[in-house]
Amino acid sequence: MLAEKSYTSKKKYKACMLCSALIPIQELKKEGCKNCKNANSTSYSYKGLIGVLKKGGWVEKWQRIDEYGEGLYAMTVEGDPDEEDVCAIEDEGRAYFDRNESFNI
Repeated sequence: MLAEKSYTSKKKYKACMLCSALIPIQELKKEGCKNCKNANSTSYSYKGLIGVLKKGGWVEKWQRIDEYGEGLYAMTVEGDPDEEDVCAIEDEGRAYFDRNESFNI
């Protein structure tokens, strides 16, 4: 139990609540999320890991990340994004999907 607690307190990534991308903390501070262009709606609390190495897989479609690039993604991200960030995504013509739970097939 102690090892698990120390692991979660030393996470090196935060997950975007809008697209579920896992972003190294140092990169997040400099550039924000590569997909959503923000650093506000992120969380240390995420579960699962998806590695997208090549576009076009079924897992991308299932997790609603097929419009994003290659990289690491979380299966679920706990928390609610800023309403302003959700509006910005929708203003770009993209859909916002709640990332608190895994999607059903």
